Amino acid sequence: MKIEKVRNQTLRISEVPQLDDITIVLRDIEPGKGRIMVECFGASWAAYWGAMGTQTIRQFVVSCEAGYVMANMAGPGEQRSKQARDYLLRIVKAVQGALAEVSDEAEPDWRHIAEQLAQKVNFAMRNLRASGSGMVYRTSGGPAIHWLDFFSDALELVPGLSVDREAAHANQLPKRERDKFFKAREAAKPAEEAK
Repeated sequence: MKIEKVRNQTLRISEVPQLDDITIVLRDIEPGKGRIMVECFGASWAAYWGAMGTQTIRQFVVSCEAGYVMANMAGPGEQRSKQARDYLLRIVKAVQGALAEVSDEAEPDWRHIAEQLAQKVNFAMRNLRASGSGMVYRTSGGPAIHWLDFFSDALELVPGLSVDREAAHANQLPKRERDKFFKAREAAKPAEEAK
């Protein structure tokens, strides 16, 4: 038995006229493949699409006709009364309206990011040794990496954070070379902004 955690985006819609709260679970399995699960008043429906082009599951569901989404969520060949089909169609339209208002970017998984950072720091503390050049070597052998790049990789796990590696390395230079680097960089800014 193989068990793995998967990341889903879960949304709840409330205050929809004539409908109870709706829970939506979106899962982008890989580019062009996704799954949606919808629950309302104890009933649930799900659909999978394996050929969505470059769209996410959210984008795909929003772009489709409500009847098409409903038919896929109802299941193949499932016989339902007109009342049940109309009910599911109202839910699908509410889901499409809500999905049109949200972005594809899920909240960062801060726990996972913190675990990865802790693993990198723990690995560095136990398994790496640094030379006078700033290169970090695995005690078991393997490729070397500069300590600034190693910790920059760790910091860049945080969404939206990027490390100016060039400046970080320049900070390690002797003062005269460091000052020369940053003066040249400042002088280049107006030229870049003018482009």
